[in-house]
Amino acid sequence: MINIEIKATKPVEYTIKEQIDGWFLLEISHYDVEIQDIIIDGTSVGSIIYTGQIYTNNGDHVYGTVIWEPSIWQIWLHEHVGILQARLLEEINDIHFDRSLGINLEDRYLHTVDRPIVIPDQYSVPVKQYFAAGTGPHWFDKEDNANLPYKEIDIDIDGNDLLTECQNFPIELPLSDYAPGWQGMQLVRDRDNNRRVAPDPGVKIDNLPGTCAELYRQLDWNWSHTFKWLGLVPNAEIMVHRDSHMEHNPVFFGCNKFYWCINNPPGFMFKFTGVGLIPVDKPLQMNTRRYSHALINGPEYRHTIESWGEKIILDNMA
Repeated sequence: MINIEIKATKPVEYTIKEQIDGWFLLEISHYDVEIQDIIIDGTSVGSIIYTGQIYTNNGDHVYGTVIWEPSIWQIWLHEHVGILQARLLEEINDIHFDRSLGINLEDRYLHTVDRPIVIPDQYSVPVKQYFAAGTGPHWFDKEDNANLPYKEIDIDIDGNDLLTECQNFPIELPLSDYAPGWQGMQLVRDRDNNRRVAPDPGVKIDNLPGTCAELYRQLDWNWSHTFKWLGLVPNAEIMVHRDSHMEHNPVFFGCNKFYWCINNPPGFMFKFTGVGLIPVDKPLQMNTRRYSHALINGPEYRHTIESWGEKIILDNMA
């Protein structure tokens, strides 16, 4: 049983909302108070206090330690301060930051929580074991594209129009042996008809269907290396894997893959190792070559569009 002491400008009470293998989410519901320090078994967490987040009753969310209005203040901590310090040093790079850095954490870092998740027995043992493991809170530098797991993107595209175009792509993907219930069509053929993608041939933006071309314009791409529709039948799974086969083009390294689960069916979950669940309710760019991952589907069919593209000087392309 750890001993936790809260230092603040007035007495406050806390609750522990979640616990993950030594990590715990501490929560304080209060207002008109400044959280000054947290002491865990006699050791101060120091400037880590500035990773605390304020969720106001009005729906606002900011990092900080001063709670001006009725709010919930939350912070992820570890029962061993040394482990807490190590995680923050690895991921935020400098735990001796000041108040201003704490306030700007949301601008600089993607914050995720890798939670253990119990999924139904209908899925395979390895996939159930994978989802059941969790490593707690993480922070990812948004400027480090090589290691950023995903980023939400804003696009103004009709998802159903995009889906219709992609389902009419000319090349069927042979996916049923890899994952039963997984179906797909693609516009660009993989080299040697396998899953290893060559730098070319590709497709110019001028040769994409209308909605696909508009998507590429909004992504600031003009050359497509892969463009696929992927369907997943109800209650299916995709085994733990990593897209490490894509080794022939720098485009495939980093957080560059466009991914959009068009219908976001209930029960569909997509997990990255050491990251947690991916927010599949939004269009994303993601890093499936860097992170191993697995997927499970719920009782409805899932439709996903994915693509790798880039902006190049088309005059030099055949």
